[in-house]
Amino acid sequence: MKKLALLLAIIMMICCIPAMAADNEYGELVVNGDMELCGTSMDPWTHYSSGCEKSTYVARSGVASVKSTKAAGKTAVLTQDLEFIGGDSVNMSAWVYTEEKGKTAGWKFYYFDKDNNKLHEEFNMFPLNQGEWTYLSATALSPKGATKLQFQLRNGENGTIYFDDVSVKGEASLLRIEAVENYNKKGIEVLRHSQELYDANIAKSANATLGDNPNFIGNPGFEEVGTITYENEDGTKTEMEIPKGWNAFSRSKWGGIPKYVSDVKHSGESAVKISNDDEALVMNNPWVMYTVETPTKANSQYLISAWVKKEDAHENCGFFFKVEMANVAEDGTSTGIPGVTSNQFYFEDTDWHEIKYVFTMPEGANKFHFYVRLSGVGTIYYDDVAFGLADSMDAMKLKSDRVFYYTEEPTGLAYANINDVREGAYVQFEIKDGNSVVASQQVPASKKAVWNFNISDLRKKQHEYTLCATYYNADGSVIAPTQTKGIYRYDRPTVI
Repeated sequence: MKKLALLLAIIMMICCIPAMAADNEYGELVVNGDMELCGTSMDPWTHYSSGCEKSTYVARSGVASVKSTKAAGKTAVLTQDLEFIGGDSVNMSAWVYTEEKGKTAGWKFYYFDKDNNKLHEEFNMFPLNQGEWTYLSATALSPKGATKLQFQLRNGENGTIYFDDVSVKGEASLLRIEAVENYNKKGIEVLRHSQELYDANIAKSANATLGDNPNFIGNPGFEEVGTITYENEDGTKTEMEIPKGWNAFSRSKWGGIPKYVSDVKHSGESAVKISNDDEALVMNNPWVMYTVETPTKANSQYLISAWVKKEDAHENCGFFFKVEMANVAEDGTSTGIPGVTSNQFYFEDTDWHEIKYVFTMPEGANKFHFYVRLSGVGTIYYDDVAFGLADSMDAMKLKSDRVFYYTEEPTGLAYANINDVREGAYVQFEIKDGNSVVASQQVPASKKAVWNFNISDLRKKQHEYTLCATYYNADGSVIAPTQTKGIYRYDRPTVI
């Protein structure tokens, strides 16, 4: 009798285990849905028939998306096979951007069983809004017995669109869910590295100026007034003032109307005001845009800057730049070139602040759409905008005769090539061990400012020291910010 009672107790315990076993979980199935980890092969996504490639031209989040270009008579498909457990709902979503009219995008997905027999397929296509990110989503009930979902992102019309932040959620083994999560964490590391690069850019651009180089932006202080007419949702039209030569989209499309204002300004008589009060439209990043065609110097440093302020210290809104680029040939044909988007700048007060961003100009770029944009919800102001060849960034280049120095050698050679020699200017050389300065020398500016340093100052062997050089005006103001490179001391190897 006791044995029977024990057996019944064991059976009851087994029956009380939840239907969803502990080794299954509902979660993300897509690997690299944010597209940050895509390489030239697009792994872990696969594509066929027409062009799909990683792009930094536009991104809803992070720094990358996938560009999908569909040619006439072909399909443009980006696909990923997802291991999962059928019988439950599957939620699919993606963000898609296009600059062209009449475009559609969506997905086709196939369910397979463990023997790779196709059980079911579905096809969803959605219209896209021109010039903004469109959110696509759908929910489907997966068939029981399905073990694989082949998910295909599709470009519906001839032309170019961009996919980002793709997600498919469903039930899968805990092992699979954890594997996807761990893989996608690499994307977070990519973004973290990008933030580190942004921080480094802020430090690098702090002392950059245009100098005597021209500002590509006409009406940079928003002093001249123009008008823009936009169509309201009810079909009526509204005319409003806007800085002359600049362009903007209406609130109905972008969630914020830029305005010419004269009551708040950094200098002169006016500035531009951009606002957004709708959380649902945050991703539209309202903007004003200036278009310019001008020749540029490839591989040189170019500076973007502006003076900015926000209206309310409690608002969580920020500022950033975007530059779209193209090469316009003599016959008028235009070819897109990957552009740049700056880091976002945030301030806790309502004071005016100068923000700067420096980037390397790509080969062939001669046409630009230059944007100043709002991030978040709130009201901000831009004034005294600049875009052009950076003067101080090209003013100096630090070099050394070697990287590795032998113990018995008396001196090493550090020199700074100066492209902009100014009267009374000088180069401050230093050798640092961490934050400690172990040797230094001030050298008058010349085309090649030279410092012979003592190898004996590199007291630690097989240890990295930092050689530094900063270029100063006679009054102590910085012409070119500090440049660095690593140097080492070693014993000369014994000849065998």
